[in-house]
Amino acid sequence: MILARFPTTVLLLFLAGAGIGCARRPTDSAKLDTDLLTAARKGDTASVQRLLRHGAHIEAKNQGGQTALAVAAEFGHSGIVNLLLANGADPLAGELAPESALIDAARHANANKAELILERGADLRTRNEALFAVGESEPAVLEALPGAARTAPSLPTPEPNGTSKFPFIDSTDTARLLLEHGATLEARDEEGDTPLIRAASFGGTNVVKVLLAKGANVDARDNRGMTALIGAA
Repeated sequence: MILARFPTTVLLLFLAGAGIGCARRPTDSAKLDTDLLTAARKGDTASVQRLLRHGAHIEAKNQGGQTALAVAAEFGHSGIVNLLLANGADPLAGELAPESALIDAARHANANKAELILERGADLRTRNEALFAVGESEPAVLEALPGAARTAPSLPTPEPNGTSKFPFIDSTDTARLLLEHGATLEARDEEGDTPLIRAASFGGTNVVKVLLAKGANVDARDNRGMTALIGAA
């Protein structure tokens, strides 16, 4: 055999250069981790499986501090979420702990993530807190009366196609989802607010519509006697 005539040092260098029997380089490891996070974001289950088999770190984090599990949950890829959990991904690191993650998902109107968390189980207190939080998720929209001067230059400027320069958050699906999973329509917080009063006070028009459609009590008052109408005004 030709290799048998080579000195040991030369043989080792040859094998190292060919990548035979040597450990994975740090750069290779970093790329595997980056590819895993990308695959989780895209919902590419096959790639996630392949990357895990090749040694990608399941708890690797992106620049925002999110693991692949957190990214998959953020984009609503339930199959990848289940796959990562089955492979030992940490639900806490993956932002899937019901107590905080559901409220965060509601506050950001992320219905996909909220649904994943609800399917994993969340107690009634957490579901109710999330219903209050979703009422705070929509930005209040101010409209000037016809002919009135625009006095606040920071207000969204309508575009020619009727849209706004600022992203509009629609919390309808999240609010409906929470109610379908047992959140209490007439829940009360420490100030006596109901979800309807909270949503009306924060200008959450879409959430208000959902709550009213479900039969929320429009005459309910908080500890100070404020109704949803007063809060909206």
